[in-house]
Amino acid sequence: VENGNPQNIANTVWAFATLGMVAPNLFAHVERHADWLVENGNPQDVTNFVWAFATLGLEAPNLFAHVESNAKWLVEDGNPQEVANTAWAYATLGIQAPDLFLHIEEQAEWLVEKGSPQAISNTAWAFAVVGYKSEELFKFLDLHLKKISVKSDLQHVTNISYAIVVLDLSKKHKRLLLHLWTIACQMDPNVFQEENMRQLVQVKLFAEADGIELPEIPLQLQRKIRKISVNDAQSRSQKQVSACLTDLGFSHDVEVSPVDNCIIEGMLAIDMACKERRIAIEYDGSHHFMKDIKTGDITRMENGATKAKRRFLERLGWTIININYQDWMQVSKKSTQMKFLSKTLIESGVEL
Repeated sequence: VENGNPQNIANTVWAFATLGMVAPNLFAHVERHADWLVENGNPQDVTNFVWAFATLGLEAPNLFAHVESNAKWLVEDGNPQEVANTAWAYATLGIQAPDLFLHIEEQAEWLVEKGSPQAISNTAWAFAVVGYKSEELFKFLDLHLKKISVKSDLQHVTNISYAIVVLDLSKKHKRLLLHLWTIACQMDPNVFQEENMRQLVQVKLFAEADGIELPEIPLQLQRKIRKISVNDAQSRSQKQVSACLTDLGFSHDVEVSPVDNCIIEGMLAIDMACKERRIAIEYDGSHHFMKDIKTGDITRMENGATKAKRRFLERLGWTIININYQDWMQVSKKSTQMKFLSKTLIESGVEL
């Protein structure tokens, strides 16, 4: 790393990531020399660095902070695919990058007009994951519907559809959503992977909560979707919260479906809920929050999926109480846990 040039080093880490191979010493040196690599590399080099780290699931606060500091240059000098891959990397690792996404939003017309369906869909997905609402990106995509057609890759179609509903843009871009939905339903059920099917079901649920009726999913695809299982295992902390709620006299069930007869049993299940009173209690672990750009630490900023689920439940008439794992970690004794939960419920207007 010390004697190479940014392009050669970027190509090397890209190769390791493509093969799924972690090279601890190499990646550690890249992180250590991130400022020099970003300042002397070109947009493709920089994109390859962050893409490689994200693909392998490796944290690199120094690298990602320097890229964020140079976000304007990267977006203006890079091509649509490089910009999309960079946004994908930040979203995949759950890292806050307000400047990067702001500059992408400013260049939305260029990205939609010049970008491939893959670049557009990856960018839309990234906005949804981090929870940054993009008005311009979807406005121009709405104006260029033909960019996404029946010849498009299924993942592109479901990514954009998912982003629309997660970012609460269903009503504003109903025409675009219906266009994408029609394309997805016309595709061969055999090409659907589990991720595509999960996205499709969430799109339908969120859209209906917004008052938008989408055509039914084709029967053959429905049969395939019904085979998907959801991991409903509770964490140790969730069990602690549930036990304390029971001791407080709050009657509830765990892993409660907010809708009847969901095609994927357990999807969007509420951690703890009293169905009679329509009160939902969600224990939010670390995966519900974004990471700080400079330190890599978990922040209190919710990601897109967490915001979207709460909005979905509220539109179905539920009262939502979110318990942040960071707060729960501060109350280790049973007595303080009981006081904390009692105070939280009362402040939310829930009578015990």
